[in-house]
Amino acid sequence: DGTVIIRTIRKGQYMRTLRPPCESSLLLTVPNLAVSWEGHIVVHTSIEGKTTLKDKNALHLYSVNGKHLGSETLKEEVSDMCVTGEYIVMGSLQGFLSIRDLYSLNLSISPLAMRLPIHCISVTKEYSHILVGLEDGKLIIVGVGKPAEVKPTIKNFFYRTVGSSLISAFQLSKRSPLWQGKFKSKFQFSVGKK
Repeated sequence: DGTVIIRTIRKGQYMRTLRPPCESSLLLTVPNLAVSWEGHIVVHTSIEGKTTLKDKNALHLYSVNGKHLGSETLKEEVSDMCVTGEYIVMGSLQGFLSIRDLYSLNLSISPLAMRLPIHCISVTKEYSHILVGLEDGKLIIVGVGKPAEVKPTIKNFFYRTVGSSLISAFQLSKRSPLWQGKFKSKFQFSVGKK
């Protein structure tokens, strides 16, 4: 029914119900949900029965107390997401890896095209790599930070410059991620395939 019910961890006591805003009379579902360490709740909603992606998917941000802080309409269908620090890392069925600011829900960088639908994502505990599982079973490892900051566990990096950003890629096959747009100077990525 498109609601999120919050309960305590220890005893399972009911706390509150979150009802993401929706102007459609069609059924609203909650395919993904993520919680930050500070208690911010990010809810991905989808309108069932809508054939186009326009206004079908949205992100909603709630405070630890259940106050609705903001919403953002999405252009793609989110397959997985997680909150890491002050960012939301999302993968989509359209094959895009996106990083959004937790508080504004705006894109922090241009989405990275992975060419295939993303099934799952995870961020390492040191926040140094994003692990991306694709539909064909391949694992993409995206290193976050400047190449000198990325731990040298992946050998034979291929370096190229895109604008003012340095990207390094390790390739096991001739297929590599499609890189579009320029990254903000805050983010620089290195990519490896396994």
